Amino acid sequence: MIKIVKDSLLIELSEPEETYRGTRFDHSGVFHRIEYAGRSFADKWYDSPEDPLRHDNVRGTSEEFLGVIPTAEGWLKIGVGTLADDIGDGNYDWFHTYPVVKSESRNVKVSGEEVLFLDEMPGFYRRQKMIRVDGEGMFSINHRILNLWDRRLDILNYNHNFFTLGLPGVGKGRRITLPGVFTGTWREDSLKAGKEGNSILTTADIVEGEKSCMLDIHGPYGFTLEGENGLCVEVSSDAPLHHAQYWANHKVACFEPFISASVEPGASFEWTIQYCLSVRKTFSE
Repeated sequence: MIKIVKDSLLIELSEPEETYRGTRFDHSGVFHRIEYAGRSFADKWYDSPEDPLRHDNVRGTSEEFLGVIPTAEGWLKIGVGTLADDIGDGNYDWFHTYPVVKSESRNVKVSGEEVLFLDEMPGFYRRQKMIRVDGEGMFSINHRILNLWDRRLDILNYNHNFFTLGLPGVGKGRRITLPGVFTGTWREDSLKAGKEGNSILTTADIVEGEKSCMLDIHGPYGFTLEGENGLCVEVSSDAPLHHAQYWANHKVACFEPFISASVEPGASFEWTIQYCLSVRKTFSE
């Protein structure tokens, strides 16, 4: 486990494959715990026992590169490696954990208040991911990917943002606010959530088995997550928003921004996501 500590901010990161060996999310920069001002912002959100091979056995700001590249050995999944199609139907299922034929080559460098993950799939791409503490309650994730392939590399990346906010579940008043006007489509099975101005608001306590989901959200990049207990997470980026979606169950309410890029051979693409944590007073205080 890797720890970054600055003032009252603590970030714990898992070494690649230490706590997560599924084939959905990025294996580099897996968050394990985030604490600020003595409060827990990200921790275990799932009810299931720990299982490193389960597709969503991740926490905090978990990232996925969507899509796969067909290869002679199976599929190449950015953030994981080359996967074998053990189902044999030729269709990639992101919830299924596939055998990893070849992992990305990985190197981790820890220096003071930053951790640098260096990953490569020879002949396809080289990428770096730096997680750095930037100030009081602030951290950032910087990404850079270099295309080593002889063809264009199309990227679609999102962050699931599993922030638990030190609460046992998602209650009435949980709010996600965007910096401007947005549009989106509610999934038919969505419960206990509504759009209020530039916000998505939880209208009643969510119980086990209930979910809420808004798809195809379009608007500016950025959001503020506000918990019922006054804990807040503000998120921004220098990359434009491709689209986003909102997903909540009885444990977490997540806003998932997507970014996209088409990287030509020999070119690179870079983007940064900033996080600012704060504790605001609640009515009870």
